[in-house]
Amino acid sequence: LEAGGASIKLIAPRLGEITGSDGKKIKVDHSLPTVSSVLFDAVFIPAGQQSVDALSADPHAVLFVKEAYKHGKAIAASDEGATLVAMAARSGGAPDGKFRGPGVISGSGKKANDAFVKNFSTAVGKHRFPDRPDINAIIA
Repeated sequence: LEAGGASIKLIAPRLGEITGSDGKKIKVDHSLPTVSSVLFDAVFIPAGQQSVDALSADPHAVLFVKEAYKHGKAIAASDEGATLVAMAARSGGAPDGKFRGPGVISGSGKKANDAFVKNFSTAVGKHRFPDRPDINAIIA
């Protein structure tokens, strides 16, 4: 995505650094309590059970994803990341507990394959998806 010109920002529950599963420290760019999804073109939730469990328990994270859907942003999740998307959908009152429609992408495998990256990149390039099912009814 960066090779295509995307600017990647890491958003976490707190500022500072997070430690990846490989032990590498990664600088956090924004904290969930102080940033809104409307400031970004897209949201990607990576795999990682421990991270997804923590984010799923954080109301700021759930709201971030829910609002990204409401505003028609591209949303992608790999493996366990889909759990956070599903939690946001249930929280938003999605009829079947899932966000559906164009620009909602999920994939599996520890490494995102070329098709997953291409689908997400294409979705980001479209900027918004105002015709998603129930987009205006999800959040009151």
